Amino acid sequence: MFAGADVVGPAIVEGAMFDETQNPTGYGLHVQSHSWGGPNQNTTLRNAVEFCFRNQCTFVASRGNNGNEDLNFPACYSDNWVINVGAAGTNGEYFNGGNGNAWATGPFGSDAGSSFGGNMDIIAPGVSELITSLINPNQPFTESWGSGNVVPAPQGDGNEYQSFYRTSAAAPHVAGVAALMHSLHNTNKGQGNNLAPDDVEFLLQRYADDIEGGNFNYPLGYDDNNGWGRINTFEVIQRLEAPRWRVFHNGEPQTINQTVTSGYLNIGEQGHPLPIGEYEGDWVEVEHTYTNVFSQSTQIVDSWRRLSSTIGTSQNSFYSSPSWSSADININGNTADISITTFCFHATGDAITGQTGLDIWLPAPPEELRTSYSLHLFDPVATNTEDVVKTTMFNVFPNPSEGIFNVEYFDSKNDEKTLEVYSSTGQLINTITLDGDFISTQLDLSSVSDGVYFCLIISEAGVQSRKIIKQ
Repeated sequence: MFAGADVVGPAIVEGAMFDETQNPTGYGLHVQSHSWGGPNQNTTLRNAVEFCFRNQCTFVASRGNNGNEDLNFPACYSDNWVINVGAAGTNGEYFNGGNGNAWATGPFGSDAGSSFGGNMDIIAPGVSELITSLINPNQPFTESWGSGNVVPAPQGDGNEYQSFYRTSAAAPHVAGVAALMHSLHNTNKGQGNNLAPDDVEFLLQRYADDIEGGNFNYPLGYDDNNGWGRINTFEVIQRLEAPRWRVFHNGEPQTINQTVTSGYLNIGEQGHPLPIGEYEGDWVEVEHTYTNVFSQSTQIVDSWRRLSSTIGTSQNSFYSSPSWSSADININGNTADISITTFCFHATGDAITGQTGLDIWLPAPPEELRTSYSLHLFDPVATNTEDVVKTTMFNVFPNPSEGIFNVEYFDSKNDEKTLEVYSSTGQLINTITLDGDFISTQLDLSSVSDGVYFCLIISEAGVQSRKIIKQ
């Protein structure tokens, strides 16, 4: 039996928060995984999920197992707040009821398939053929339901494991990868910031394996059945490895512009500073502009708004979330010029009763509005200097060259090394695997355009780089 929203909602809040002045203090979780849900929305539960998002806690939820588009909550709350996870079958595509769970019998094995639509973000393994888990001693594999076993026979030697499936199994895969992402990119690892929920969701979607074609002719890019695709742990983790990859968070804006227009606002539900009703007053448009300039070797790979750290709403007749912005992001080489717009409303009167003299700001006065964005950066020559063991030799000659470079490298470790060559924009040009403590090899760049490149040796000793010029 599932607990009600009056129990689950406070538990979500307590998990996401951490405040030493409160009792309880909360747990300050970075990731929550929720493999449960139902068809009914609930204000307490919805507010708890939004609180989780605003407190920088990644909220992962299973989409459901009805094989249709019926909404399931909490997975189908605002797309910004939740990473909504569907199940993948044995062929790596959306689990449609026919591509997996052949080992599962009983009512839990006769699924119509993973639910879909409802802003589903991503799919992950969710059938019995792909997943084993430690046996639950309270529900061992021998338990039966009607004429069939609830779960199939145990896997491997002994009775330690059994299969696990449905979207309740898919969501923990995504939550686990989210936890890996947080463990790689955080202030304790020398980064300038921790990952926000928006960062985790964007990168998971960006580097998922797109499901295209197949028996159901899935389209290129997003579709309701597969979301942005099947989770790819290797791809997303690789793009968080310091020091060459990082997610940058903005600071304060360089300029702030305001525009005021009169208007109206409707409050349609309780829980806001104003009761349900219609109010007159002023809309204030606030524009923040930013410029970020990085090193010449840095490539700005992607950009996105970070609504979990945004305070500002949309200019809409109905008030909803205090977390909206519109961004214009222009990337030119190693420079990003960003303009972000958001709004607030100053209620001065009740349009229905005629009451005047109100002085209420939603969600906050203009000077308290915040706009936020993230940039995904790649710098092929970045190094953690404290981790690099000095080598006795790393030479590239002749330099400049018309295309043929000699590379000599020595360190005391007889390990495998990788030689990588990048363009000045961060594009990988060549990769060579090398062995031994002394390396002497030839690098042929005759086929590439003239310009500046970066030659890297990556080993247990760290990363060493040299700038080379093809002319």
